[in-house]
Amino acid sequence: MDERSFLNDLAAPTPTPGGGAVACHTAAMAAALGEMVVGLAAKKKDVDPALIPRLQGFRRDLLQKAEEDARSFEAVMAEIRRPKDDQGRQAAIATALEKAARVPLKAMALMEGLAEALQDARSVCPRSALSDWEGALILVRSGREIARKNVVVNLGGAQGREEIVKALAASDIAFAQVIGAL
Repeated sequence: MDERSFLNDLAAPTPTPGGGAVACHTAAMAAALGEMVVGLAAKKKDVDPALIPRLQGFRRDLLQKAEEDARSFEAVMAEIRRPKDDQGRQAAIATALEKAARVPLKAMALMEGLAEALQDARSVCPRSALSDWEGALILVRSGREIARKNVVVNLGGAQGREEIVKALAASDIAFAQVIGAL
């Protein structure tokens, strides 16, 4: 999906794509900026040849998570639309919410890895591209914060809540350690 189409879909008065997709697209833009910074550096000096493919992988995986996030929330909406007198409705909603909370949690793990790759990109960043590198860092932080908020909002009625809360806390610590090193 091209960016214009994504923005049009995002602007539509529908629940998807929503914040989870935005989180992933935001972090994917951070990866793309990182690719640019490393590409510029490679014109003038030796850089780790694995760094650009690593950043490209994060960009690809984050865009896939954006689509997965939309599908997971569509599944929540499908369960909510079930008849209110359906005896399995609440359990089905709780299960769907758990899955919808786990998708942005997985995206947050990708963003942690992306932040580590951006740390590697900083070491080769040309002075003229420092604002681009800093912009990438701002984007990955923003994307992660949006993803985190999606995890939290989906926790409300989710099954497996305690496990997700623990995973979220561990993710917060890990990301803070990576970002703190930058």
